[in-house]
Parts: sequence; C-alpha cells; structure tokens
Amino acid sequence: MKLMLKIILLLQLAVGLAIAQEMHTVYAGDMYFNPSSLNINEGDTVKFINEGGYHDVAVTAGPEMLNLSACSGPCTIGTLVFETPGDYDYECSIGSHASMGMVGTILVNASALEQTASVQIIHNSPYPVVDIYVDGTEALGDVPYRATTGLIDLPISTTVGIAPANGDVIASFPFALASGGHYVVTASGIVGDADHPFDLVASTLDTAAADADHFALKVYHGVTDAPAVDIYANGTLLVDSLDYGDYAGYVQVPVGDYTIDVTANGSTAPVASFSAPLTGLGGGAGVIFASGFLAPTATDSAFTLILTTPSGYDVELPAAITALATDDEMYISPLTFELNQNYPNPFNPSTTIGFQLSNPGNVVIKVFDINGRIVKSFNQTGLSSGNHSITWNGTNQAGQYVAGGVYMYSLSVGNYASAIRKMTLVK
Repeated sequence: MKLMLKIILLLQLAVGLAIAQEMHTVYAGDMYFNPSSLNINEGDTVKFINEGGYHDVAVTAGPEMLNLSACSGPCTIGTLVFETPGDYDYECSIGSHASMGMVGTILVNASALEQTASVQIIHNSPYPVVDIYVDGTEALGDVPYRATTGLIDLPISTTVGIAPANGDVIASFPFALASGGHYVVTASGIVGDADHPFDLVASTLDTAAADADHFALKVYHGVTDAPAVDIYANGTLLVDSLDYGDYAGYVQVPVGDYTIDVTANGSTAPVASFSAPLTGLGGGAGVIFASGFLAPTATDSAFTLILTTPSGYDVELPAAITALATDDEMYISPLTFELNQNYPNPFNPSTTIGFQLSNPGNVVIKVFDINGRIVKSFNQTGLSSGNHSITWNGTNQAGQYVAGGVYMYSLSVGNYASAIRKMTLVK
C-alpha cells in the first residue's frame, strides 16, 4: 500500500506539471479565416482578430462547444483555450458568412504527459533494498529484492533511476514507450560487477491469454552464474536456449498443473525442478523469472523461479521431482498422447505436425504467433488410437499466407493438453 500511494503521488505530480502553452493567432476578414486550419497542442490558446467587418466565432463540432461574440473590425474577437484534445470545426455564424467561406478547423493534440503506458517492475538484482525514481522523483521507496509491482501508468517518455535505499541515484535508464502499451521492466545484474552489470531490461507484457483454456507465460533468465538454459514443462521442451538477461517470447500454455525443469542448453539433466500449478489461471498471463545463484555463497540466495502476474501477485514456485526422469512413475499427470516436433523444421512452404493417441478422441491443434495470437486452428474429430498428422501450409484462418518467423503449436485432446512446441517458417 505504501508503494502504491507513492506511485499515485508521482503520477499526480507528473500530470500536474506545467507545460509550455502556445498562443496562436487567426485573422478574420472579408469572408476568410487565416489560417483556416490549425494543428495545436492541448492547453494552447487561439486569439481571433477581426481585420474588418462584423464577425464572431462559433465552434460547431468538437469535444467542446466554444463561442466568441461578434465585434466590428478592426477588433479582437477574443481568445479560446483548447483544453480537450480532438478535432474542432468552427465558423462565423453571422448571416451567410459560413456558406461564403468563413469556416475553419483546429486539431488539438493530447499532451504527452497524458499519454501513458502501463509498466510492471520486478526487482531481481541482489541484494540491496532500492528506491526507484521516475523523471527525477522518487516513485517507489524501500523496494526489497524479488519484489514485484502491479501495472503502473507512466509517461511514454520517461527516465527510470535506481538508488540504494535513501541514497543517491546510481544508474538512470531512459525509456520510450508506446502510448497505451504494456511492459515489464526487470532490474537485474549486480551493482559493481563488470561481468554482470546492473541493468534494467524491458519487454512487452501481455495481460491475458489467447483464450480461457490457456495461460500466457513469459520467462526471464536472471541468474548471473547460469549458462543458457532450456525449460521443460511436464517433460516437453517449452523454451529453448534462453540466455542470461533475456526474455523468452510468450508461450500459450494449456491450463494445467506443471512440473517445470530447468536444464543447461542441450542437456536433459535438470539443474532444478519446480511445481507450477496453473489449473485455476485460465485466460490469465504472467512472467516467471529465474532468480538467485546456482552456486550460492553462504550469504547468497539460492536459485529459484518466481511467478508474477500483472496484478502484482507473486509466488515462489516450490521445488518438485523432475519430470525428465526415465521411469514413467516419475512423471506428473502423464498425458494420454504425444506431440511430435514438426518436420521439416525450419520449413517453406509447408510442414507436417505428427502426434500419437493412446485412445480414440477428438483433437484440436492450434498455431500461435510469437505474441500468442491464434493463427490457425485444426479440429480433428473421431480419430482412432495410433499415429496421426496434419499439414500446415503457412496460412492463417482466412487462408492468407503469414510472414516468416517463429510460431508455436499446441495439441489438445479432451480435457488434456500438451506443452507447446516451436517451429520456424522461413520466407
């Protein structure tokens, strides 16, 4: 609550900052407004000067209906302050002046201070408690290691600074964000470590899954003494070759309870295993970030995975028995089917996705782009047990060819679903 109050105060300060307002002049005369078209910013003032004749100013369309009384020129008709962004049409309403050409338009642009993006902040840099500054003003105070925030609205052009609690800012990072966008910013690295310097790493953030049957999952590798890793879910490769300091793209994970295994890239020997109960999180989204050290000293924190959602909820995932063991009894909730890697991969123009069923059933195969959006869905009904396959020709649901890049595909059978595999379409 203390953190959120500071955030709210910061935002009120940012929005309340005085911005440079401009004065614009429009001249009225013998059936004209000059200039007849203006492009101004929110809060700007327009002065209307009558060079001759009897004229007024009346806004006929726009977010606000504004008017100035007529006067006989030469005179100053008056000034209007445009405080609401939008498109305005105005005219001289005297007699037939408007039909004779005395009309104009004004486009009022929104102030940059009101253009905001939503940002979730994760503190994953051991170990100091820190203060976080936004544009030189303290926004969050006494943020402990591994703390996460909910979504915070920040100006789209902003500088985030980090300081030891009650100390001076030691690093500043400028960000240019898209208005209305969602982002996650992770503080990572170690202060004073030349090999793993302190940094703020930003990535886009999803707030919801593709549908109610999936959970949108993004993974961040924040363990300084760990190599590139592979991540498995219930024994199936989920994320491949994730380097320190990098985010993996979103994966649409079918809702269920998972055993997450972390291995060195290219190995199936688990470094650590964790339980990730996602059964009740259908339709949601979250970030799993790896934290701590593989080889901690007596004062270091051990390697772990932490799940956080855009609401600011976070939980350390508990340790689990690996799902990469060779004995069947070591698997958690063994699946009644198997999803193969597509072939060929990479591919152009088409690829085959094979799968095996232990029992007859109905199958849904979905193809997702790297942002988790469904590209194409294949519904296979009344299949017998055994080997089956579908062919994807690189088109979307509308039959249009999609761009080259990395895509994901999942297999669902009844109430069960496999982990998602990755494939690459080359153009």
